Amino acid sequence: MTEQKNVVVAVRCRPLNAREKTRGAQCLVAMDNQQTTLLQPPQDEAATHSGKSTGGARRQRTYNFDYSYWTAGDTADPRYASQETVFNDIGRAVLGHALS
Repeated sequence: MTEQKNVVVAVRCRPLNAREKTRGAQCLVAMDNQQTTLLQPPQDEAATHSGKSTGGARRQRTYNFDYSYWTAGDTADPRYASQETVFNDIGRAVLGHALS
């Protein structure tokens, strides 16, 4: 009998780095439980260069993953996922499989 294996997909949003902050970048990711939403930047350069306009409305794309970890904000935020949370959710299983 063959052992069934599952693929688990996890995403993690990191904080903006110093260079991104200096350039005035803003976070374009929103996470809620297993759902991750990507927002279109306020000025989409591709649309500007192609002559297409979104008419001021910002498009968004929403995806579902097994795990969506928010680590881009304040650690007091209830959505914040610590390294310990990530390890407990997926790291233990990976480590267990690697050592067996």
